[in-house]
Amino acid sequence: MKYNLVSNSVCKDEYSELLARIDSNSDYWRNATSPVEKKLRGQHFTPLSMAVQLSVMSSPNVSVKSVIGDPGAGTGILSAALASRLQNQNVSKHFSIYGFETDQRLHEDLSRAWSFFSSQAESNSDYQIQSDFTVHANSLLERGEIDGLSKPDFITTNPPYNKLSSKEPLSLLLKKHGISSPNLYSAFMVLAAKWVADDGHLLAVLPRSFCSGAYFKDFRKFLLENLSIEHITLYKSRSCFKNVLQENILIYARKRKQAGRIRITVAKDPDSKPEYDLVLPSADILNESHWSLPRTVKDIHLYLKNQKRNRTFPDAGYRLSTGKLELHRQSGHLTTKVVYSSDFDNAGSWTWGEKKKPRLLETNSKNRLSLPTSGGYVVLKRISSNDGDEPKRLMPAWLSRTTIGVDVVALENHVQYIHKKGEPLSEDEGKALVEFLSSDEAQAVMRTINGTTQINKPDMDRLNIPFGNSNEIRKSKTMPKVPLESGGKSSRYSEWIQH
Repeated sequence: MKYNLVSNSVCKDEYSELLARIDSNSDYWRNATSPVEKKLRGQHFTPLSMAVQLSVMSSPNVSVKSVIGDPGAGTGILSAALASRLQNQNVSKHFSIYGFETDQRLHEDLSRAWSFFSSQAESNSDYQIQSDFTVHANSLLERGEIDGLSKPDFITTNPPYNKLSSKEPLSLLLKKHGISSPNLYSAFMVLAAKWVADDGHLLAVLPRSFCSGAYFKDFRKFLLENLSIEHITLYKSRSCFKNVLQENILIYARKRKQAGRIRITVAKDPDSKPEYDLVLPSADILNESHWSLPRTVKDIHLYLKNQKRNRTFPDAGYRLSTGKLELHRQSGHLTTKVVYSSDFDNAGSWTWGEKKKPRLLETNSKNRLSLPTSGGYVVLKRISSNDGDEPKRLMPAWLSRTTIGVDVVALENHVQYIHKKGEPLSEDEGKALVEFLSSDEAQAVMRTINGTTQINKPDMDRLNIPFGNSNEIRKSKTMPKVPLESGGKSSRYSEWIQH
């Protein structure tokens, strides 16, 4: 099975010139906009290579004329890349392009970009520029239409990334229709899914953060009920946008019933050749609770190995809590030793690496954790990067009176700790848990299901554990390990292509 994957030369020379011009405009406005204004707008200009990669992910049918919607159009890089690709492959000869951009400074560049494309393509293409896509939210949610505009055959979007307050009118309107949207990008996606024509194509650049966590559960449910997620491109780097650290994915979806299989392309970044092209059962990858996005075949095998275990993290009695101490809010009169995330290393050893923050603080009883005379707790770093080939996401250490030399501590809020409904773990169980959480298996599961830098309770709750008490730990030392699933043809995940 072969695929026509990423290539930055999919367009004719004249279209490459067009896209280079638009990319240059993006660089200009990126540099001309202050960080404060960028944050206010949620504005991140799409790199040229990412725009081209997104454009080649769709599988369009031949049409005399195509309607393209571009909500959050920026300088027009996404719609221009898509139209160039459709024109180049003789999918369409004529286009109607509808762009929406609240930044009025960009409208002239948008108009010039689409005018230049029309002249280069020698087509009778037309285009319209409007300001705020969300002003049409009511008509889109009620009827799936925007008055005066045709329903698009294609929508391509890099929506703004801004939190959406639950009290804002757009948020209240979405809730009225049974949709919770904690961020503006998810609201854009909901409206785009409503607007695109039946069996139409929706292409989007999104942060991976929506793939897990309770906040985006309604959004994931909406996507699965209204679209078929056909193809996801996963980047290993968090530096795909200039001056932005964020894990991003590209999504190609169709407005139809979910397909039985999904394609996942894995690349280091938009400028790199894809490393893997995985074809996987969509039911095993996509569900309301989380989207599992493996980055290597090894991670797939380890993820499957973990799924065969019959006891989840909460089934084993484990609970994950976050340290209660916030330095800017500390108060009290009890002198307490503070533990920070930099005080233990990635191998679980205590290094007391934090040298700048205070080691002893006056705290109150709510911020203190008493350590038992025997046993203790497993601590984790709350923040870890998913950057690179095989990043270590879980960084556990054993916390006890013996390891840190005191009987009471205050855990800063970048430290998490594992307990059993508030009670400590035995030393055997705690050290076995540290060993398991440090294993390749546990790391692969967290890389696959967690799309943020923060280790979240819902993600930990989906991690299956090979033991649940001290007796089982002792027994497990003599039991055979669960083997990795074969990579041969008998495996349901065997259909993968390595490039």
